[in-house]
Amino acid sequence: MSSIIFDFLISLIDLLKISLFFSVILFVPYLFSLKVRSFIQSKRKDLNWIKSTYLTSFVISFAVIFFIYVYFPLSAMLGESYEVPVAPLLLDVVLFIIFAFLRIIAKSIVLSLLLMPICFIGAFAHALLLKDRDEKEFSLLKKLLFRFIGLWFVLIVLTFSVLTFLSEAFVAIIYFIFFGLG
Repeated sequence: MSSIIFDFLISLIDLLKISLFFSVILFVPYLFSLKVRSFIQSKRKDLNWIKSTYLTSFVISFAVIFFIYVYFPLSAMLGESYEVPVAPLLLDVVLFIIFAFLRIIAKSIVLSLLLMPICFIGAFAHALLLKDRDEKEFSLLKKLLFRFIGLWFVLIVLTFSVLTFLSEAFVAIIYFIFFGLG
């Protein structure tokens, strides 16, 4: 019986360490996404929280997928020289770019929909930490600390759910980004 409790505690400590590690890595992109969301809300006053959060997750996922689609082919082309036997027609190149752009948009829409529950968990954590408090009273360090704790809470829930219930989902999302809608 004590070995089960010990294994549970070790697993819980590992879960906290993994989520803390990813919290440190993702904290700067998280702050960037908060800036993007506040920019979107300042430009479009008619958007409610759900629409602005979806639009923010769409913009961030579009940027990440676009980076993946541009970085890897460019690094492969710059690293290795090879001869192209036949030069492609301009129409082929333009159609390829248009269809690649449409694929990135479609994948960003799907990925944004998959990220919405995570955004809701983050909003819950943020509201829980700042409940009955005026944000204007906080110093910058305290705001950053509360945002980091909220991100850590979200990543604890996300890591737990991915490791226990959705272990194949991460691989499926990676497969979808690279090979889906192809």
